[in-house]
Amino acid sequence: TRGFDGGVEYELFKPIRAGDILTASARIKDITEEEGGTGTLAFITSETTYINQHGDLVAKTLTTGIRVKPKR
Repeated sequence: TRGFDGGVEYELFKPIRAGDILTASARIKDITEEEGGTGTLAFITSETTYINQHGDLVAKTLTTGIRVKPKR
């Protein structure tokens, strides 16, 4: 299979400052498949949240990866 970057969306909630300690937590939010001209395309969307040392949500990202399984 081959993979491509499908883009990233950023959502910022609070300022991040030098010296902050961030904890990231990622999960797969959605997987969809479509048939394309070159094979099956899988769109994998993951969500990562970033929490600072005070327990505040400071940022969130949605990342989409595209995997291609070529036709045989």
